[in-house]
Amino acid sequence: MSLFEQRVLRAAKEIITSKTDRDMQVSIGPSDMADPCNKCLASKLAGVKPHREFSMFPWLGTAMHKMIEWTADAVRFRHRPGENDMAWELFGDGRALFELRVLVCEIEDYGEIHGNIDVVLLNEGGIIDWKSTSKKKIAVYKLKGVPDNYLGQLMLYLFGLRKAGYNMDSGVLVFIPRDAFTPGDIWSYEVKYNQEMVDAILGRINQLMAWVKADRWKELPSDPDCWVCHPRFFG
Repeated sequence: MSLFEQRVLRAAKEIITSKTDRDMQVSIGPSDMADPCNKCLASKLAGVKPHREFSMFPWLGTAMHKMIEWTADAVRFRHRPGENDMAWELFGDGRALFELRVLVCEIEDYGEIHGNIDVVLLNEGGIIDWKSTSKKKIAVYKLKGVPDNYLGQLMLYLFGLRKAGYNMDSGVLVFIPRDAFTPGDIWSYEVKYNQEMVDAILGRINQLMAWVKADRWKELPSDPDCWVCHPRFFG
């Protein structure tokens, strides 16, 4: 390998592994609050971010979000009749807000929790959350149901929006497989607002805060399916 090629490869790796705003985030967000692993969530409440090895999946997910936002902007501002009509109907002419930051709640002895919502559809009374995934996972979701943490995240977004005065009653998860070969591989799942689910999430996080304040959060068990902290995945 030539010196030039070595330098190019090193630069590429540095770009791809650069810390994003999300990587630098210290406080938890709605996706963390809906994490099924009590130990992971409690550790974040305690200010200890669980260690995770590098993975391309989060990077690809961020890239997908940016590409959708860029393309949607083109649709909103340069619409031509007969082209992307449904996208224009939903997103065009100020009908949608992208990456809207909303206050979800405030946790005693911790602080405010904010979330960034992918798309808020003002005329539809609903939101969109883009999810990068695989066709295999979509098949599992269709058979066994969408994971509760995805549903909980949507509920918290809707909860925050409703508190802020937005009339929002529904959220749509759009699952975009990285290995898709046709647009037909993309799948969606709608969720209606459920206050009981929100109450359960808020109640759980208050309980975990009690463990944190007692400095006993390390005693909490890991979720059996947690790839971040469950010991069965690490030797």
